Parts: sequence; structure tokens; C-alpha cells
Amino acid sequence: MWAPFHKLLPVFLASSSSSTTKSASWTPPKTPQDLTNAFRQVYRELEQPGSKFVYATETLRFSYVHPPVNGTKAWNTGAFPAPSTAESADAKPLAIYIPGLDGYGISASTHQFDDLAQSFELWRMTMMPKDRSSFAVVVNAIHDFVETQLSPDSHEENIKNKRRVILIGESCGGVFASAAALKLQSKSRTSPLDGLVLVNPATSFDRTAWEVLVPLLASLKNLDPDETGENDVVTPYAVIGSLILSGLLPDEDQTKRIRDNILNLESLRSPGINLATLAQLQEAAASSFRMTADFLPPELLEHRVSRWLTVGNAVIQSRLKDITVPTLVVVGSDDKLMPSASEADRLLKILPNSEKLVVRNRGHLVLDENVNLTEAILFSKIDLLRWNETKKPYDVITDWKLPSLEKIEKAVEETVDPLRRFHSPVYFSTDDKGKRWMGLSKVPKVDGPLLFVGNHQLGRTPGIIRSVDNRFAFANADFQSFGALPVTPRNYYRLMQTGQSALLFPGGAAEAQSGRRDYPLFWPEKTDFVRTAARFNATIIPFSAIGMVDSVNVLVESEDIFKLPFIGERAKALSRNVTAARYDTKKEDEVLLPPIGLSKQTILTTKINKIAIEYTEKRSPQCV
Repeated sequence: MWAPFHKLLPVFLASSSSSTTKSASWTPPKTPQDLTNAFRQVYRELEQPGSKFVYATETLRFSYVHPPVNGTKAWNTGAFPAPSTAESADAKPLAIYIPGLDGYGISASTHQFDDLAQSFELWRMTMMPKDRSSFAVVVNAIHDFVETQLSPDSHEENIKNKRRVILIGESCGGVFASAAALKLQSKSRTSPLDGLVLVNPATSFDRTAWEVLVPLLASLKNLDPDETGENDVVTPYAVIGSLILSGLLPDEDQTKRIRDNILNLESLRSPGINLATLAQLQEAAASSFRMTADFLPPELLEHRVSRWLTVGNAVIQSRLKDITVPTLVVVGSDDKLMPSASEADRLLKILPNSEKLVVRNRGHLVLDENVNLTEAILFSKIDLLRWNETKKPYDVITDWKLPSLEKIEKAVEETVDPLRRFHSPVYFSTDDKGKRWMGLSKVPKVDGPLLFVGNHQLGRTPGIIRSVDNRFAFANADFQSFGALPVTPRNYYRLMQTGQSALLFPGGAAEAQSGRRDYPLFWPEKTDFVRTAARFNATIIPFSAIGMVDSVNVLVESEDIFKLPFIGERAKALSRNVTAARYDTKKEDEVLLPPIGLSKQTILTTKINKIAIEYTEKRSPQCV
């Protein structure tokens, strides 16, 4: 936020990263002084207004950030929908970045501006070192700029076209962004903002000691040597302030990378430390210290803390609950400058439409190359691309796709093959003439839906079949990924309506848990599923098998489990909490608990094709 090491950090990190901010002529720094010079170059670029800018006051400016000419490698913006022919590039969502106390946002500019400028019309606010504006003046400047950009000609036209706009406030900028959002919201029933992004916001300032420490730090200016007219004087304020803040701003990983980059400088890799090297280090350190006094002198620091943070938090804290726009709070979990992680939790309780993104192991300089702010915004509640309005909700009937071949092979290898090896099933199918054949080759291939009706023993069929199952099946997520659906009349009806093949067990759970008794086909008294199949001209394929009675030794019947001490009551409760498998069956009518037992032969009978009934006749299905 303040120290020169904060401003130098992007240069340190960029020296070993693939940041797209590097120009074609950029060369890695070789000496400590090169690092300082590289920073000064970045600072000079940010001081420039650019080709398109708006001055709010003589010392407050908004500059347009041009997208990189050759695109950006950090974020594949091609993944997002291109503007329609009716929407020009100028109509991209508007994003306004508001920096922290340094007034420039140098860390965000190094790693975030390229990506943001690709997806948004990005404007960055600049607060110059000479600026002594009050909190209200800065907020008004942001408010007026937003309103001008939203409706430069006609407010009615803006409402019609609804320009999308967000404010991005980092650190102290988060306080300004919150206040501006409240001011914009107060002007109309509906806020013109589409979203608010708060990055390590200084809304937690009143829970820090900075309000006391900063005046003490600023008072070090009284220890400065007499003016000599020389620019190379290193003041106590510059040294102490730089050392304190450089220890608080970077996180551990950033500190390590800074140290490694310095030690790997070409001029420092030579064996031995000579006087020339020591002189280089001394001059680079002095130059870095001087930058604190140059870019954030003590009187400016004191002004911005007392007039911006102290006043600003007093203004907005009681009104934060009134911010209704979708808000994304981005914080580093290890912020040592402010309690940002706990502040995110507090803001989520206060802001009615907010969410948080906590970046693990990151400090106050959270917007480094490990975070993509563009991605975070686009996939948040803010929804600037209107995905939630335009995307079709997922339909389990029509939108389901067969899993990938890799997933199918894995399921067969891990689940199906072990069962086949253990039970050694033999399959038979029956043709139209009633002749039985080994295998399932006679399962009909017809246009229209197929309805497989059986008794829980079908093991292998051609084609894609959607199973309509009891809720027990959904304890395993693989059932859903392979197309299984909860057993409801609506799901079954829509499968038939859309021409898909379905597998149905009319007998329900009771049929699968018949225990030692004969294995009957428990069809319900009402056979509406047959009428539905007839309505959509489905081919019904009954299937059956030698039942579990013949292949499993049942040790304890389901009803007997309920009588067991200790576990009986728990088993009853489990059975009562399961939805009835059949449409016309109440919970208490079915025993939904399998017996305790210690392989399987499927037979497909003659198909029932072109059902000769009228599906509108209520009594017809009873005779099938």
C-alpha cells in the first residue's frame, strides 16, 4: 500500500514470471539499481494520463486502459461469448478501478489490467501525490464519472440499453467504492451499478492500530536533516517507514521470491563480495528508501489516513447494510497489514448480496500473478455477461449426456467386471417368434422409446437406457452420471415423451427384497406406466432372471431385522425415511431394507410391440 518495496514487488515478481505487461524490449534487471530503475519506469507509465482520460479535478484523473495489442496469455477471453452484431466493442461492461493509498494501484496494474481490459472497458483512477482532496470530493468524483459514462447524452437511453458497470476498490479504494456505490444507489430506486468488488478492503481500518501509528510515523519528518537542496538525502521517515511496511505487505511466498530474485541478479552471482557490489547494494537501498519520501511523503500519508480512512469508515460503516448490488470480497488469508480474512466474514454478514473469495497464503498484495481478478468477477454473483439470464437451466431429461469413454471403462473395470467374475451371469433374449437365443442380440432395435420392465436383474443391454430408480440408488453419484433418474411419474413420462429408452421396476423395493419367499413380479394395481408407454408408442421389453432366492443364501429376513435388539429401531427409522419406490405406494406399505444375505442369469421374454390398447381407457392396462 505505501512502502517502496510494495511498489517494487511487481518488478521483482515480473522478472521471473510470464507477465504480459513486458514489452518486446524488456530485459531482466542485472543489478540492484536496475530493479529500482525498472520500478521508476513503471511508475512513470502510470503517471502518464494515456491517450484517453478525464480529469475530475486537477489532481484526480480517470485514464482508459487499452487492451494489450497482442492479447493476453494469462486468461483465455475467447472462452466468453463474443459481442453480438448489435453490440459494439464499445458496449463492453464498464469497470472502474480505484487504488489504495499509493494512488496508482501499481501491483494490480502489473498483473491484472491486461486481463481486465480484455473483458471490460477498464478505467483506472489516479490520485496524484499533490492531491489533498477530502473524502467527499473523491467519492463525488467517482460518482460523477460513473454517471457521465453511463448516460453521457440521455438518461432514458441508458435505462433502455442498461450499460453494465462495476467498481473495483482495492484497500483504501474499497472504502471509496463502497461510499460511491451508496451514493449512486441513493439517486434512484435501482442502482446503476451491476456489481462491487472489494479487494482487501480497508473497511477494517478501525480494527487496526494504524490510526495511532501513522501520525507517529509521519512525525519522523521532524527528524529530517536541514534542507541542503540535494535529492540524495535518505530521511528517517523513508527508512523506518519502508522497513516497517515492507515487512507487512508481502506474504511469505512473495518475500521469498523477492529475496531469490535479488540474489540471482547477474551482478551478485559473481564469487565474492567486492566493494563495487556493496556500493551497488547501498545505492539501490538508498534509492528505494528515497522513493517513499518522493511518492508518499509524510504529510500526504497523514492526510490520506486521517482524511480518507478515518473519515471514510465513519461515513460508511453504519450504511454498509444498505448496499444491495452483488458484491465480491477478495481477500488474502495471510494479510498482515489488516485483518482482511475476518473482515470478509464480517462483510458477508452485513452486505445482503455478497460472496467472498479467500486466496490462501496470500497477504495484502493479493493481486499478484497467482490470482485472476477477471475470472473471479465473471464467475461471481455479479454476472456481468448475463450468463444466469441467458443460459438454459440444466434439464436432467434432455440435457444428460453419456459419460466419457474413459469414465465408462473405469466404471466397468471397478464395478461391473468384479460382479461378473463373482456371479458369472449367462444372458438370453427372445425373438419375435418366441425362440430363445444366447446373449442379448434379439433385443429389438426400433424407432421410438423402449421400456424395459423387469425385476432388478437386467445386467447388460445395447443402447442407452435411463434407469428410473429408488432414492437408494442416488447414494452413489455414478448412478446419476450414467443417466439414472429419481422414480417419479414426471420423470418417466418425459423419458417416453422425448423418445428415450427407460428401465423401470414396477415391483419396487419390495420385489428386490423378497428374501426366502418365491420371487414374484409385484406389479402395482394401477399400471399407469403401461398407459404412458402406449401413449408414446413405446416397445415394452419384459425381462426377468433366476431370482436372488436361487443365488443368495438369505440369513436374516428384512422383517426379522426390525426385531433385532439395538439395531431394530434404527433399521425401522431408516426404512421410514426412504421415499416409496412405487407411485401408488405409501411408505408404511413397503419394507425398504434389504435382507442380510451372503449370481445371475437374465432372460428377456417376447417383446410387447405396438400395444393394442387405447391409452385413454382407464381399464385397458389391467389386461396387458
